[in-house]
Amino acid sequence: MAKSHNLSTGPTSEEGKAISCQNSTKHGLTSVKLNTAEEQSLYDAMVASLTEELNPQGMTEVNLVSDIAMIRIRLNRFDKAENALFFIEQDKKQCQISR
Repeated sequence: MAKSHNLSTGPTSEEGKAISCQNSTKHGLTSVKLNTAEEQSLYDAMVASLTEELNPQGMTEVNLVSDIAMIRIRLNRFDKAENALFFIEQDKKQCQISR
């Protein structure tokens, strides 16, 4: 009997492969989009605050304000992931000590 993971080979058409290769940019840590309502809210607040503080003039400066806010959101994702990995490792070490 074939195992289900042996039957799952991923996309085989060129169109399917082209769509699939974009998954890492749509979801999770490396997503270039906002993933949650919390991220959207934080982004909106940061853009408003930066716009008030910096008073951007022209499209280039407006785009830079938007980029700064998005970069901050993505850095927050990396910080959360790093902290989660640290605590996972701490839990593993604690389990090994307890044995």
